[in-house]
Amino acid sequence: MNYLNLEIADLNSEQVKGSDPVERGTWLMLQTYCAGQENGGRIEGARRWNDRKWQQLAAITLKEVKRECALWSWDGDDLIVWAYPVEQEEVIRRNRENGSKGGRPRKPTPQPKPEPNQNHPVSDGLTEGFDFAETKRKGIGKEGKEREGNAPKPPAPPAPAEKEPSGIDALKIRVNGLRAEWSKPARWSYAEDQHLFGGAAAQLEELTEADWSLLRAYLSAPLPQSAGYWQPKSRAKLCETFADVWGHVQRWANKGNGPSSPDGPTKPIGFR
Repeated sequence: MNYLNLEIADLNSEQVKGSDPVERGTWLMLQTYCAGQENGGRIEGARRWNDRKWQQLAAITLKEVKRECALWSWDGDDLIVWAYPVEQEEVIRRNRENGSKGGRPRKPTPQPKPEPNQNHPVSDGLTEGFDFAETKRKGIGKEGKEREGNAPKPPAPPAPAEKEPSGIDALKIRVNGLRAEWSKPARWSYAEDQHLFGGAAAQLEELTEADWSLLRAYLSAPLPQSAGYWQPKSRAKLCETFADVWGHVQRWANKGNGPSSPDGPTKPIGFR
């Protein structure tokens, strides 16, 4: 969702007013994260998240979300956010689906029927043929046909130039090129999009060309298991855990690994 619709009654409730400012701020950030994910106010598997993941995805700390509070609760490993606007999310989802179908088609504008000629009454079905016959009878003869045949044809319109992909589309193309098996299917699934929009997109956009080369080299390098490195095997996993992956990339590059250059191995470049 592009906006968060919280009711005034909920903001004035005992749950909100009875919580301290840290709990209120944590609740608001949980609401914001759920609205961006459109997950119905339930963060699945949240109990297994570490502190860094909480900070990267929801802008809160593990210590803050572990507090006992009336503004959220736990259902097994899932976190339930209190007073999340589920109905508003459903309305937005339904409007998006209707918009993708093009909405209701417009009715054609009714054309006025021609007035019948007093001397030559013609039925509606024969109007087009009658007009053509009248045109020929009124003077478009052989000379007119010759002029039409000699008239130069208008030049064909130029083919529209293909637009270079930009924004999210360009980012997906770059991720697809990191590993050979990620090139197909080129179209991303809904789950992959959710991980990309969950925070990885903004981080990936900060990478320089040198960073992309280093990341590509890391993902294709044979890594010893004893070194403790980890390589994601799917696009979804890369986007979901990109902050951790980039930490492995930098540690790997600090050992002298990476694409070779005239000045030696590429140095790891952090977020700017």
